[in-house]
Amino acid sequence: MLLSFEHRADAHAYSATYSALEFYKTKTELTYALDDKSVIELAGGDTNHDGTLDSEEFAAVDQKLLTILQTSLVVKINGESTAWLQIESLTIDRKSAILKAYFPAVAASQTIELTDNLYLNDSRSNYVNLLTIYNGAERSTAALSGGNRTWKLQMTENDYAGLQSGETISQQPQEQQPEEDASSSSTDGWLSFLNWG
Repeated sequence: MLLSFEHRADAHAYSATYSALEFYKTKTELTYALDDKSVIELAGGDTNHDGTLDSEEFAAVDQKLLTILQTSLVVKINGESTAWLQIESLTIDRKSAILKAYFPAVAASQTIELTDNLYLNDSRSNYVNLLTIYNGAERSTAALSGGNRTWKLQMTENDYAGLQSGETISQQPQEQQPEEDASSSSTDGWLSFLNWG
């Protein structure tokens, strides 16, 4: 009898990410949280085979995960793919990997779209990205899953006028910063959901 131990990137039942896009006059901020079971499926790292990742295990696969996310998450402004300007952090917090990254600002009359291709070619997956959008004082949500993987917005003059300035960021792509506390107002609410899911 021949046994195969091939590593597969199949989504476990109900793989969910929680993400937030926040618009500022100087940048677009993406926060993206992925449960550790999905991280293990995509990047490995569970060396002690306990079904979770501790900080040392995560540190060994964080760059591999970052490469997967940068390939799978596509941001376009006016139909053109845009560079990831800065990776603020990629950390493991409780049972979630949390990425915080910056993209160029969206000007009035421009369009922005986010496409999430994670698990796209896995027909057995039940993956969803629950996206919250913060556009000035406005807040909206979207669920990206199945064949509906792209969210799009046309920034109006009024929308743009209502944006906060935000801190400016370097216009050159940067390497990942050292781990730091990844909690923010946009991630606290759904982090607890990932812990019991």
